[in-house]
Amino acid sequence: METNKSSERFVLTDRYLEISNNQINIIDKKGKRIKNELFSKNNGWLIVIGVVLTGNLTRKIIKGFSETISDYISIGLQSIGLIFIICLILYLIFRHKWKNNIEIIDISKIEIDSEDEFEHEVSLITNSKREKIISFRKLENQLEPFIEALKKRNSRIVIKKI
Repeated sequence: METNKSSERFVLTDRYLEISNNQINIIDKKGKRIKNELFSKNNGWLIVIGVVLTGNLTRKIIKGFSETISDYISIGLQSIGLIFIICLILYLIFRHKWKNNIEIIDISKIEIDSEDEFEHEVSLITNSKREKIISFRKLENQLEPFIEALKKRNSRIVIKKI
């Protein structure tokens, strides 16, 4: 456990968990936030389609278009597609933030599963029934200091061992 002025850092099986005064942040092993999923190989197609749709729309609007119904339908469908892709990109950006940050005040229950001989699996359950599962190695003895750090910041947390 590493302690800064107002935050504590705990070692998980595959990354770090940092507790500040009011929230939990999950950090990758290099000390940086986990990379945004938007620019991963799986989601790169969103950017390509968005660029193509933007190019088509600007080309049609700048060059002008004939006053036919098909041009209006084409621009309408491409605009809807572009709006959908922008919403999806924003969702992916914010999902990364939502997934790896948890407000300590929102945590209502902690379930600890110690059946595995090498790891403690801890489920953090919030008031809105959102659940985040994290794993601690038993050899590093990080579970008890983690629970104590949470209890200091939120005394209403119910701890249940499974």
